[in-house]
Amino acid sequence: MIRLWLSEEGIHEFDYLYKPALANQILRESRHFVGIKGLMMIARSFLLWSRNPKVKEQLRWYFEKLKNKISIQRKGK
Repeated sequence: MIRLWLSEEGIHEFDYLYKPALANQILRESRHFVGIKGLMMIARSFLLWSRNPKVKEQLRWYFEKLKNKISIQRKGK
């Protein structure tokens, strides 16, 4: 919504911030999902802004969380 308003007003000073901001927001939201959806969100973030240093950190977090979830499921059997 803000991006549209800025564009309509002819304000382009912040265009370079859009992709990094959106990529970081998607990464934050991906922490709520462990599974395919979370991994897809991380991939989407990477595709939006491939130079994002937080993607590698998020992938480590994601796979650690997934490993713990699998470990707990195996103990329950």
